[in-house]
Amino acid sequence: MAYFFCDDKDKRLSTAHAILVNVLTQLLEQIPSTIMHFLAEPEYTTNKEKTSWTFGMLWRVFERIINGTHRGQVYILVDALGIHPYLAIKM
Repeated sequence: MAYFFCDDKDKRLSTAHAILVNVLTQLLEQIPSTIMHFLAEPEYTTNKEKTSWTFGMLWRVFERIINGTHRGQVYILVDALGIHPYLAIKM
């Protein structure tokens, strides 16, 4: 299980990129074999020293982890998205 709680007081911690980095870090700590999904990223393998992990790269890694073979299921909890003005759901 990986989790992230958005914080409207610190905009840097409420971006999609920040959420994904945090979730992937937790998954990597819990399932060390997921490192292979990072190492398989084409942009990383061609330019290891100058790689800046973009959202697109991280999303592809996330998809490979979720769709990959590993033990058990993966649960992701992201809380307080509704406090973000761009993500708030109007009722």
